[in-house]
Amino acid sequence: ALPTLLGEVPAAGIYAAVRDETIRALRDAPPALVPNDIEIILLAATAADAAANAVRAPAEVLAVRLQVGDAPPNAATSLRDGLARIPVSVGTDLPYLLSRLALNWTVTRGGGIGLGTYEAETIAV
Repeated sequence: ALPTLLGEVPAAGIYAAVRDETIRALRDAPPALVPNDIEIILLAATAADAAANAVRAPAEVLAVRLQVGDAPPNAATSLRDGLARIPVSVGTDLPYLLSRLALNWTVTRGGGIGLGTYEAETIAV
């Protein structure tokens, strides 16, 4: 539990910081580059998720090795293997994150779907 906690807490802080700074930078960009809010949100989430995974992935590798009894796990090997895992981790997290953000934005800010339809479709699934 401790290695997971040591990875998740900093990763959450990094995610929030990168997301907020990216949003701030993109809002200051010329409108021709980033014309609407959903693009800003999606780009910020992409950058933040990649940055957070740089911390989360090595901690997850270490946590799994401790759970399966790889005692004592080699910290350098766990770090190297965790860093090698980042592209896979981002590749699996990102589609889910972006689809969730896009759907939430559509439901709350526009598009042809309303909150009632969204809830009915979510319950049906």
